[in-house]
Amino acid sequence: MAWLREGVPFIVHKGTGVLNEQGYRRSTMKWQEEIQWAASNANGKNAKATMYWATIDACAYFIWQERNTRVFQQKQRSHEQITMLIIQEVACQSNLSLKLASRMRELNFP
Repeated sequence: MAWLREGVPFIVHKGTGVLNEQGYRRSTMKWQEEIQWAASNANGKNAKATMYWATIDACAYFIWQERNTRVFQQKQRSHEQITMLIIQEVACQSNLSLKLASRMRELNFP
């Protein structure tokens, strides 16, 4: 799971800036620090916490997918392409939830 520990903080904060767009302005953290931060700052069932976890889920999924594509198919996508996939996934998930859709409108998210 090293690919996940190394990949998620990089993709979320440096590679995509998706969480910055959601109002989370902070530096990149190691995976364990990210989990500790999330436990105290992105807990509950409010829209902001739900969007945070939807973003983390999408990042983990697309990092895993990219890793497998590189290993098994010897293909790769750019950070920009992965970023767009993450944004599209969060946007699709927001269409399934009223509170996420409302949060997306607040953020003027694509």
